[in-house]
Amino acid sequence: MSSDSISSSGGPFVSNGPRIPDDIKQKMDRYNERISKQNDKANSDATLAGQYYSQYQAALKNNDSSDFVANLQASYSKANAALIQDVGVLTQMQDNAYRDVINSWAQELKQQGVDVPDDLGSGDEALQKLASLQYTVDLQKVGADAAGDYTGSITAQIMLANIGRTQLLDNQLSDQLKDLQDKNKLLAEANKVMSDLRAARPADSDDDAKVPSGVVQWARDNGVSIPGDVAAGKSVKQAVWDQFIQNIKSFVDTNNNDSQLMMVRLQDIQQKRDNAFELVSDLIKKLGQVDEQIIQGMG
Repeated sequence: MSSDSISSSGGPFVSNGPRIPDDIKQKMDRYNERISKQNDKANSDATLAGQYYSQYQAALKNNDSSDFVANLQASYSKANAALIQDVGVLTQMQDNAYRDVINSWAQELKQQGVDVPDDLGSGDEALQKLASLQYTVDLQKVGADAAGDYTGSITAQIMLANIGRTQLLDNQLSDQLKDLQDKNKLLAEANKVMSDLRAARPADSDDDAKVPSGVVQWARDNGVSIPGDVAAGKSVKQAVWDQFIQNIKSFVDTNNNDSQLMMVRLQDIQQKRDNAFELVSDLIKKLGQVDEQIIQGMG
């Protein structure tokens, strides 16, 4: 496990969307707070493990005493074990949080007569489906189905066009979330591979060992550069292991950058979707005001 595998985000839920019921938002915020604390603990342990590993590497290069090197290795192993436990707890907390929020939101929609599919999926994918269902409910509550009475007006045409745009942005958001989930899964795999390699790396520069075939196959499947002797399944010395680890580290760095760009695009799509929804709501209010003016005129 390395510090690269820990997210800097405070919690999994974005609870400021316009279609999330207030009680669900409050539930999301509570989970975000708890998960943020666990995330901070994992980040702290990741930093400590990284420091011990750097010191351990430096001690090996400096040919420090075997006792000193052994103590550093033991400290790194202890910190790394704590980190692995932190990540396990964090993962379980997130799984439980998603399950509770999804079930609560789905039950709330069902109580309003909404036909909620049994197979919503999981995680952000399920939340996006629930948000789309909530969107339909919200439009009905504010009288969107009355827009047909004004189909000849510019206001209604703009409103209907933005409803279609919002639904299109919903689809884009769902696709972007799926891509981001796949990217994060790949990063988690890469960080585990890198951690396993560091743990199995020969302790002495003159020692050699074979890189596990499963790691080599993973690297081959994901386009990571593999040193020739490693690819051939030969035993290689510490320096070659370090080269392979650095290749995977570069792969992680590149994909981390890609993940950050994907997050920026995700936030941009979400902002556009929220703006379109707000515009639809404003236009619906205007149509409602027309009704009121007609009723007042009839009085």
